[in-house]
Amino acid sequence: QKITEPLLKEFEAVVNTAMETYEVPGAAIAIVEGDEIVYAKGFGLRNLENQEPVTPDTLFLINSMTKPMVSTMIATLVDDGLLDWNQRVVEIWPDLVLPTEELTNNVQVRHLMQMNTGLAFQPNRWFYDTINGISAEEQLDSLAKLPVIAELEQTFDYNSQVYASIAHIG
Repeated sequence: QKITEPLLKEFEAVVNTAMETYEVPGAAIAIVEGDEIVYAKGFGLRNLENQEPVTPDTLFLINSMTKPMVSTMIATLVDDGLLDWNQRVVEIWPDLVLPTEELTNNVQVRHLMQMNTGLAFQPNRWFYDTINGISAEEQLDSLAKLPVIAELEQTFDYNSQVYASIAHIG
């Protein structure tokens, strides 16, 4: 269906109603066709205290919402034969550096997805680095500094830093 002004007005009414129903203070929405953004608009407030509005450029922490997107992307690449769950990550990403040479050379795609690399998550660092605008490259480089808490496959440790690295592979 073609995006028209009346359709956008109806869409915006639905967004506003949903925000009110679910007590969402602010949201930003973009509609993409192909590789072009054809609609971008902010709704509501990004700061209730200062009454600052959400704009199309407002940044949001979406936290673990990226995990199902990354999982779907990687699974699609596996289904298409472009990746293998048991493939060593350094075969795909030769610049990968983890805290130990053994871990760097042996970690597989599935280990990143399963969060059983043996690397500890540093939630405070992750949060503040994200807020302060650390680049994706800097975030990936930070993997080399994560504490090793177990051998590969020996423990599950929820780790957004490790999981974010799998998106780099895709």
